[in-house]
Amino acid sequence: MAPSFIFSNERFAIPARKKGAAKKAPARSKASKSQAAAKLPSRKTADKSKAPKTRTAEPSKKRVDFKIHACARQVSVAGSFNEWDPSAKALRQGKDAVWRTWASLCAGTHEYRFIIDGAWLEDPSADAKQPNPFGSYNSVVSV
Repeated sequence: MAPSFIFSNERFAIPARKKGAAKKAPARSKASKSQAAAKLPSRKTADKSKAPKTRTAEPSKKRVDFKIHACARQVSVAGSFNEWDPSAKALRQGKDAVWRTWASLCAGTHEYRFIIDGAWLEDPSADAKQPNPFGSYNSVVSV
């Protein structure tokens, strides 16, 4: 009898595999093996003068957490790290009414603002702020 599983009071049976139904890989002839070996360089004949591949150093990035307590329908964060795009980084609301997200930011100083239901607001918990050309302030995070 085929094994069966019960999900939400419905029974689903897994059909049994027929004998001889297993797929086998096609057999290679000796000629095809030697042809394949002739195309690939052996370890002995490989050029050893090539320098080993090295990874280029990427700018160091650090995880930065963004959170704000707000009674809102939609919250996002925009800043110098995402070209001030309000739809680029949305926050998710937790059960405690705190909206949270994170981003990997390169070393340096980054300005940002929260967009809460369409209104651009600074982060009340930010340690630093910078005046912006609109007469208000951007929050600043240093990585």
